[in-house]
Amino acid sequence: NIYNIEQYAKHNVKQFCLILDLFDYLYNNFTRIKKAEWFDADQNLPVLLNQILTEMIPDLSKEIRFWSKAFDRKQAKEIGKIVPEAGSVPAYDQSLEEIEKCKDELDKARDELAEELGISKPAKNIPYVSKPKHPYLFKIDAKYESRILNNNWKIHASIKATKKEPKKLLIVHDNLQIPVAKQLAQAEEKSQEILRDK
Repeated sequence: NIYNIEQYAKHNVKQFCLILDLFDYLYNNFTRIKKAEWFDADQNLPVLLNQILTEMIPDLSKEIRFWSKAFDRKQAKEIGKIVPEAGSVPAYDQSLEEIEKCKDELDKARDELAEELGISKPAKNIPYVSKPKHPYLFKIDAKYESRILNNNWKIHASIKATKKEPKKLLIVHDNLQIPVAKQLAQAEEKSQEILRDK
């Protein structure tokens, strides 16, 4: 399973990509030789060379095309992960679309909350915090506690003040944040399941 991110270390991904590069290089060059005007399998070539070019090299064109489009090889070498190219795994593409849809809805709910509270730059000042079984909680300053409670938000947990940061609250909303957050977490898990199964 080439898409199982947890299964491969970064150096193994790089080695796998180098092997594919080598196959591409060898196969493409053997193909060029066989198509060259001077090449004639019936002429008096060394027996071993003749066998290699005419009998021992299978037709790998289908496999070469698949691997050239399956994932971004350059990116895989850089980040140590193999991510399918768009169109190579349709179910994965659908899961990514669902993830983006959920993120947009979650961002919209956060923007609306920020507008109600008069908070600028919601992406920075209302970050997401995920905990086991409680994904994508909204983290806000505790000074907004009374206002959020009046707007049907609930406090999931509080974070004690530190020297660098005032007391914070992790908040949820039964109708706005919770359903979408759960959908998003499920979509993300589904995308990883699809990669593990490939």
